[in-house]
Amino acid sequence: MDSFDTVPIIPDGPITKDDPRHPFTAAQQAVGNSADALGRLLAGPAARWKASDDRRKAARTDEALANIREANRAHREAMRDVRRDRKAFETARSEVSWWNVFNGERRAAATGIRCAAWQRTARLGRDSG
Repeated sequence: MDSFDTVPIIPDGPITKDDPRHPFTAAQQAVGNSADALGRLLAGPAARWKASDDRRKAARTDEALANIREANRAHREAMRDVRRDRKAFETARSEVSWWNVFNGERRAAATGIRCAAWQRTARLGRDSG
């Protein structure tokens, strides 16, 4: 074959894995190109996600853990107080023979519960309004 001959349309030998005409090579290139385009598209959100993850990891200190445990303990105590007060309220309500809005015992029990709840929220550093 000299310089004037054209390249044969049908190759002489079998198509190898490295041949660009191999079907798997074309599919690999298409997948690779799609992955590259998707990577460029998601680079911004990925950087933001990584930055927020780094901030969260930096916030995980022993002091923060102690604060979370203290808040959980205070919350458990407050819920325990609420259950105790609710039980006292229900006991007081069951002792009242006639339940109406003008009943002084009922109003006193409800006021006691509101006052206790306000004191708990004030103790936890929240203003109930």
